[in-house]
Amino acid sequence: VMKRVLGALQSPTFQPAPLPALKRRLGNEHGLSDTDLRRFLTTANDQVNLAHELVRNYLEWRTRSPMYGVECLAAITAQTVVGEIESGKAYLMPWCMPSGEPIVVSHGRMHDNRAPHYTVDENMRFMVFVMERALAMIQGEATEVYAFLDLNGFKKENVDYTFTKNLIYLMTKIYPERLALGVIWCPPALFEGVWKVVKPLLSQRIKDKVRFCTTHAELDKLIPLALLPKCISSQGTYIYSPAQLLSEPAKKPE
Repeated sequence: VMKRVLGALQSPTFQPAPLPALKRRLGNEHGLSDTDLRRFLTTANDQVNLAHELVRNYLEWRTRSPMYGVECLAAITAQTVVGEIESGKAYLMPWCMPSGEPIVVSHGRMHDNRAPHYTVDENMRFMVFVMERALAMIQGEATEVYAFLDLNGFKKENVDYTFTKNLIYLMTKIYPERLALGVIWCPPALFEGVWKVVKPLLSQRIKDKVRFCTTHAELDKLIPLALLPKCISSQGTYIYSPAQLLSEPAKKPE
């Protein structure tokens, strides 16, 4: 029996368990939980070398200075993304799904990279700001976030492939396996061309979590209508207020 075990260990096809192997590669200084490490392994399809590279890049990113025009990650506060907050293009709902996932709402028609305040750096800070706040809101055993993309009124002027590329980078390299479900609401015909460009850039796992819908009956099965803003459903009660968000005491991400 021992010979068979030793032979298996020496076989070129033998692969150690991914998580322990990754932890050995990283040592004890990374500060990430096993759950976090499993997210990177999942993204890397359990390839330890690739997961190790992803984790090292992520750790470097979190300590980068300067970061997107401010000193560091901890310096990204509401006051550093005022223009994006006031645009109303994206925000967190003040409650979570019954299963504990926060809900990020975005309105595609409100994204305008030609706006006077707009810079790529501020947009990057804003995406990080929203995501860090969402992760801090997670409840119970949940580990992911719901994303609701409202495309009512979406026009050619709202198409921004630099923004799209940066969003995909954050969701795959910095916040991998954080999407519980992505709901795309009322996409216009124009979006078909955008989706053809974006879809090949997404992993199969992300594509499997994307749903398109155009009726409230369909939507209610994905996200309860009462949990969405009033501008989406009459069952909703929440009305976004930039002033309320900007008046909150600055909270630095951990």
